[in-house]
Amino acid sequence: MKFCESLADDLGKKIKDKELAALGLHMLAISTHDDVVDEMNNNRTQTAALIYAGNITSNEGSKLLLDQKSRKSASLLLDKVNQNHYQQQLVVETLWTRPPKSFEEYKEGVRHICVFVEIGLEYGLALVDREELGAKIRKYADGYGIALQLIDDLREVEEDKKYGYWSYPIVEGRPYKRSFKELFYHIKLCRQSVPKSWKNLQDLTNRLEKFAKSINE
Repeated sequence: MKFCESLADDLGKKIKDKELAALGLHMLAISTHDDVVDEMNNNRTQTAALIYAGNITSNEGSKLLLDQKSRKSASLLLDKVNQNHYQQQLVVETLWTRPPKSFEEYKEGVRHICVFVEIGLEYGLALVDREELGAKIRKYADGYGIALQLIDDLREVEEDKKYGYWSYPIVEGRPYKRSFKELFYHIKLCRQSVPKSWKNLQDLTNRLEKFAKSINE
């Protein structure tokens, strides 16, 4: 939601509350299902709550999309959500079963996080009729997504070992030189992919970099 609203503001547009709510509900559903896979909770009640709550929020989000005048933006949002689901399945088939042989293989395995960032950005472009900016946005999402995933994986090495997820930091081991190098490289790519005049997206990048530096101290 923040990406969508920030991008629209950078382009001099405003997103309606219902349009943002539709996006937020679908994103929440992705998060609840992701928790089921990542945490492998043995509590049946908690697992069911995550799955069914996600299904309910997704349906409620779709109901809001039906109220929108823009069929184009609604269709795009659902397409991107489905793309994320597909990429999430690939994570299970790759990084949850075996360690990556290279950083490139790891990056391909966590492609879902880039799509996750893309969802709000591309939905926002559709809402404000600026789809021609899609290439810039996808580069931004790629940089931001990989950096965000690396931050998450660097902070949760022991937890990931416990659950059986093979992150690149786990494969590399301390002091994680390549992981941090790639982290700041992708933040740089993120910053360079959009105009400096896009203050909101640049600010989100700066915040990400500040947090990355804090875990590298």
